[in-house]
Amino acid sequence: MRTSIPRIIFITLFSGIIGTAYQIDQARPPEKVLLQKTHYPDAERMKPLCFGYTEIASDLVWIQILLYYGAHILHDERFDYMDRMTETAISLDPRFAGLYSWATSTATWRTRRRSYVADENLWLENYYAMLGMRRLPNDWRFPYLLGSNWYYDRDNLIKTKYYWEIAAKLPGADPLILERLGTVHRRLGELEKAIQRLEDLLHVVTEPKLKEEIVLRIEAFKRRLKKKAKEKRANQSSRRDIP
Repeated sequence: MRTSIPRIIFITLFSGIIGTAYQIDQARPPEKVLLQKTHYPDAERMKPLCFGYTEIASDLVWIQILLYYGAHILHDERFDYMDRMTETAISLDPRFAGLYSWATSTATWRTRRRSYVADENLWLENYYAMLGMRRLPNDWRFPYLLGSNWYYDRDNLIKTKYYWEIAAKLPGADPLILERLGTVHRRLGELEKAIQRLEDLLHVVTEPKLKEEIVLRIEAFKRRLKKKAKEKRANQSSRRDIP
């Protein structure tokens, strides 16, 4: 078992190393104080300095990323170095699930007033989510994030369905993904699939009020499905009656 002393020494030394990467200009007025970059090595140069404690190093880099993001989102909204810092943290600990999720979320929140997600930001959030999906293939959160990106930022129902279906099949997936998939199926006109998703959800939820709401939605979809079938038969009949 490793002693905690080397870990403490490492954290102290490494914090000092990455701390030199930034400076806060205290001479400026408080509203203009920004976290500035002076030097930041990439992961390959940092790994020899980690003495095997790359996961701890990744945590410490992430702390610096949080400070950097917090300072710039409140002031100039410029993030010239954040993606490089994020890549460094990921390279130090490729299985850091929380970092992928955070990077995906903040890729589009680089301004305090967000009304439209630009193509380059959409690409960036999908890049981090896809990277997480490839590195951690059994984590349902990443295909769910990818589907959410396409749903909320572009209203692309086909891609949303593709990724949410992957997420729903993974262990530990939030059952409410089935409900959201039902909404996508309904919007695509796939009422039979929408009903199936809700029936699957009905088997896993336990809250009585939620179960009641799901039953009501299933009944509404079935009525709509019967109505469509009736209209289809009526149209077919009318076409046969045309001489």
